[in-house]
Amino acid sequence: MNKLQDESVWLSIFEYSKKTGKSISTIRRYIKSKRIVSQLIDGKFYIFENIDENSNVQTDSSEGHVFKLEKQVGFLKRQLVIAQEEISELKMLVNLYEKQISQNSAISDCNKSEKHIQ
Repeated sequence: MNKLQDESVWLSIFEYSKKTGKSISTIRRYIKSKRIVSQLIDGKFYIFENIDENSNVQTDSSEGHVFKLEKQVGFLKRQLVIAQEEISELKMLVNLYEKQISQNSAISDCNKSEKHIQ
């Protein structure tokens, strides 16, 4: 383990694997997708681990949480666009039905006045 500051540690992939219980290939995928903070030194990857002394929270778990939240925000934005399109279509249908009702009402009024004339 390499200490850079009092609250941060750089771990090799193997050390990080042992500490987290995740496989080395999973950690390499995390590095590739930038899900965890890492750096390449002399051909070896090191994973940055920030340890908060008060809560023992690690950066990778908070980054994973941020990643999940960003994914959820993207999903919700897509849902919002779909809902807005549906609202627009429904407004258009309401306008069409209102026009149809007013036309039917006008025709009905016209027919009633013709009956009164006869």
